[in-house]
Amino acid sequence: MQPLTYFEKNSMRKSYRTTIPLFIVIDQESHRALDWSLTGAAIAALDTPLQPGEIIEGIILLKMPDATVSMPVKLKHIYTGEGRSGFAFENLSEKNRNLLRRFIELSIEGKIENTDDVIAVYEEPDIETPVQTPVRLQDEESGTLKSYFLRSSFRYIAAGLALLTLFGLLLFYNLRYAYEGSGIVTGNDRKIYPLQSAVVSRLYVREGERVKAGDPLLQLDSSAIRYQLSLLESQKREAMKRYELAKKRQTEERVVPNSGLIRLLEKRVALAYGELQNAKKQYAGRLITKSVLEGARRRWLDAGAKLERARVDSRLLRKKLAENPGDTQAPDTEESDVRIAYLKNLLKQYRITAPVEGIVYEIYATEGQQAQPSTPVMALWVRQKPTIVVNIPNSYLSDISAGEQVDIVDKKSRKSYSGIVKKIGSVNENLDAERFSVTIEPSVSLDTLAPHQRVEVLFKRAF
Repeated sequence: MQPLTYFEKNSMRKSYRTTIPLFIVIDQESHRALDWSLTGAAIAALDTPLQPGEIIEGIILLKMPDATVSMPVKLKHIYTGEGRSGFAFENLSEKNRNLLRRFIELSIEGKIENTDDVIAVYEEPDIETPVQTPVRLQDEESGTLKSYFLRSSFRYIAAGLALLTLFGLLLFYNLRYAYEGSGIVTGNDRKIYPLQSAVVSRLYVREGERVKAGDPLLQLDSSAIRYQLSLLESQKREAMKRYELAKKRQTEERVVPNSGLIRLLEKRVALAYGELQNAKKQYAGRLITKSVLEGARRRWLDAGAKLERARVDSRLLRKKLAENPGDTQAPDTEESDVRIAYLKNLLKQYRITAPVEGIVYEIYATEGQQAQPSTPVMALWVRQKPTIVVNIPNSYLSDISAGEQVDIVDKKSRKSYSGIVKKIGSVNENLDAERFSVTIEPSVSLDTLAPHQRVEVLFKRAF
C-alpha cells in the first residue's frame, strides 16, 4: 500500500504526518506508530497512565528489507484520548532528524531497499554548511568513504566470483559427463514364494530383522491338512485296536464280534447328533460362529463313519470267524501309511522358512491375506554382489561402451561410489523402444546398497 503523508492545519504538530511503518519501543514493548512526523508520533494508548509533559525513554526502530536502524529518543507525553497516546520527540538531534527525513523520502520514492542511503546520514560531516558549498573531507571522513567503497567493491567482486565458479562447475560437468541417469539396484534380493495357496495365519518376522537359513518366516493355514492327517491316524489306530480286540476274543469260546464297540459308537453318534442339533439352534440365534457349527457337524459325520466301519468290520469278522475261527488277519494299513506320510510332508510346505541368511527387506503379505504360489510374500536382502540397471535414451548409445567407469551417487546417504559398465542392452530387441538398458557393477561392499534403491549414475566422457 502506498504510504500516506498529509498535513492538518489545526493540528498542534507543526510538520507533516505520515503512516510509513515506524516502531517505538517503550519499556521493552514494541508499538507501531499510528502516524508520525519529524517532531513526534502517536501510538495506541498505553496501559500505564502518563501525565501531560511527563518524559520517558524510548527507542525508534526504522525497519528496512535487510536491516533495522535503532535510535534512542526521549518522548514527551502530550495527550491521551480516543485510544491514542501522543508524544513529542524531546531534544532530537539534527542528525537523527535528517535520518527520519531521509527515511520518509526513500519510502515515498520506493527506494527504501537501498539501506546504505539511510545509514549514510550518520557518515555525513556534522557541520552546518550551505547545500551549494562543497564540503572538504577530513582524513577520517575520507577513510570512511574509502571503507564504504571497498566494502561495496568486495561484495560485487564476490558475487562475480560466485557466478564464475558456478559457470565453471557447469562447464566442467558438461565436459566431464556424457549423461546422467537414474538407476535401480538389483541382484542382491531373494524373493520368497509360497508352495501352496492358503491364508497367511502368522508372520514370525518384521522388516529389518536379520534371519538365518531355516528360520521360520510365516505360517500358512494348514488346518484342512492337519484334519485329514488326524482323521487317517485315528482310523489307523481304530483299525489296529479292532484287530487286537478281535484277536483277543477269538480265544474265547463264544465271540460276539465288535458288539461293545458298536454300542459305544452308537452312543457317540447319538451324542454327536444331539450336539449338532444344539449347535444349529445356537447358530440360528447367532450365539456361535459358523466354524463352531461346522466343527459339530464334522464330529457327527466322523462318529457316523466310525460306526459304519465298525458294523462292516463286525460282519467281516463274523464271517471270517465262521470260516476260520483260529486265524485273524491283521488290517492292511499300507495305503493309510502312504497317505499319512504324504500329508506329513505336505504339512511342512505350509511353514515357510528362510532359504539363506539375510535381512527381511520387504513383507508383501499380511495375516489373513490369501497367498498364491505365483506371488512373493517376502523379500530378503542377501549378501550378493548387486548390479545397477539404468535405462538410457537411444541417442546416447554411441557415447557409452562396456568397461567404462561411471560415478554413482547415493543421494540418501550423500555418498559417491565408482562402477564399471558390464553390459549394454541391444536396441534391436524392440524396434519401437526409445531407450536401452545398461548394467553396471558398483565397487561397493555387499551391504552398502539396498535392493531396489534408486541412485544417480553419471557416465563419463571418453577424452
